[in-house]
Amino acid sequence: MVRNIASGVLKYDHKHFEATRNATTSVKSISSDGQKLSYTTGKDKSNLFVNKSLNTGESTDLTVNVVTGVPKRQDRFGYQNIDGGKVYNLSFCFPYLSDYRNGKWNYHPYYDAGENRNSAVSNLPR
Repeated sequence: MVRNIASGVLKYDHKHFEATRNATTSVKSISSDGQKLSYTTGKDKSNLFVNKSLNTGESTDLTVNVVTGVPKRQDRFGYQNIDGGKVYNLSFCFPYLSDYRNGKWNYHPYYDAGENRNSAVSNLPR
């Protein structure tokens, strides 16, 4: 599963910040080794379930072609006008692979407070 995190960010922004309403994101294609792959989304459109099976230990390269508008917002994902120019903050706009743990994909909807990345943390014995 691939997360188009910009979809979740913009859904939140559109609800809370009128100035961001023109920014959109769309997945143009997902491919592997030059072959186009199909995908579906869940209720949360930021979750992209790619139709590509792998056996344990296998790997593949995925190319996710996404076009995303950057909202005018002073935050992790947005731009602001400074000294006659623009400064872009592009965190939370790049698609990423979700974690697969305990036989299932680990995902959760975007929320504005805190971090929204999947990352395993452990306390390993010495």
